[in-house]
Amino acid sequence: MSSHTGDAGSVEVEPMPGYLELISRASAVMLDAWRDCGGCGPELSRRTLLENAYITCTEIALFFFCAFLWTQVRRGLTESLFKSRSEKHDTGFVVKGKCYPFSQKCLLSPDLLSHVPVNSGRISQHASLSAIGGCFQVSRQDMDVKGSGLKELPLPNISDLQRLAERAGRRGKPLAQWWRLMPKDAAKMPESAWKLVFYTMSWSYSTYLLFFTSYSFFHDPPSVFYNWKSGMSVPTDIAIAYLIQGSFYGHSIYATIYMDAWRKDSAVMVVHHIITLALISFSYAFRYHNVGILVLFLHDINDIQLEFTKLNVYLKSRGGGYYLLNDVLSNMFSISFSITWFWFRLYWFPLKVLYATCVSSLQSVPSIPFYFFFNALLLVLLLMNIYWFLFIVVFVVKVLKLKEVNDVREYEDEDASTAAAGLLRNPQAENNDDGAGHHISAQG
Repeated sequence: MSSHTGDAGSVEVEPMPGYLELISRASAVMLDAWRDCGGCGPELSRRTLLENAYITCTEIALFFFCAFLWTQVRRGLTESLFKSRSEKHDTGFVVKGKCYPFSQKCLLSPDLLSHVPVNSGRISQHASLSAIGGCFQVSRQDMDVKGSGLKELPLPNISDLQRLAERAGRRGKPLAQWWRLMPKDAAKMPESAWKLVFYTMSWSYSTYLLFFTSYSFFHDPPSVFYNWKSGMSVPTDIAIAYLIQGSFYGHSIYATIYMDAWRKDSAVMVVHHIITLALISFSYAFRYHNVGILVLFLHDINDIQLEFTKLNVYLKSRGGGYYLLNDVLSNMFSISFSITWFWFRLYWFPLKVLYATCVSSLQSVPSIPFYFFFNALLLVLLLMNIYWFLFIVVFVVKVLKLKEVNDVREYEDEDASTAAAGLLRNPQAENNDDGAGHHISAQG
């Protein structure tokens, strides 16, 4: 066994436990701690919070400023790299040549591209709706604002739309047009690209801290509590990591609700971001920053692989063709993602982090504050990791059966958009079921 050398001398590094040892020892230690906590209650919690939580107004202000900055940077990059001019103006919607009020949304074929002139105005791909099948919109100037507020606008035939879209669409979304992405893929790409860039940088920095500095937290997880003191100073390199990560998760709560495409697990994702932000904030205030860096390192790598896989899924069928390199990369990284999710989040996370916080923490600091609170949050995080692992199992089964890599968390109304696209390709079917051709989506 190796050893850890600190201010307190040489300490033997404990071997990593197994699942059974984790469950048995952690449950026994936590039960004993609960029995010994005779004075536990709201009053003790309030007093412990006031005595041990250290965070300044400047640090809080920096957090909100950086969270706001993340939002503005992402919005600016999305506007400049992915959105066309027509998507930045107020617009109405067209179904079968009829212009509907701005509050209503409709589905048309996702195969039709964007930015198509119609009469004196334009019909263009609506960014927020393209992911569920493609919604074409008409500029405000083509609406009769008097009387009923509606104006009949004849739609060109399919061939005209495709021909005009190919010519005029070059002035639309820069990257989406360069790569000739399908509309629904073009709408999802900004989110994945943004997350890929951030998590690559953040995980690289966490890797640097854990493996290229003097910190031994990964190889010796109990060392996260060595020499712990209430109100101890936070090393600058770790404080920077906390500011970056905490502000980004603050931004992510807003982004998941208002900027990202809504998926089946988006509500769980919001809960995940809130719990993660609570862990980051409280661990910083109570000076549990060492274990926080280890938690971030074990989680960020999966986000890199996930977003890179999704980008290659979008790119492999761009322009209606097939690109072998992107298909191979998407398959390789989907397999890697599945393996590392289990290895990092369901193996190393409980056996390194939870064992250290549940068992080793009380050995180093018998009266460690908010012991149950932090461990409860970490256990909830583990349960969410297990929940998402079920999606991964479904994903693997889907790949084995269909030989196709797709996101199993996609939009719940995607089947409806596919049906709408089919109706547009088959006008006779639309005449038989006129209501389906007017499908109004609630997706915003």
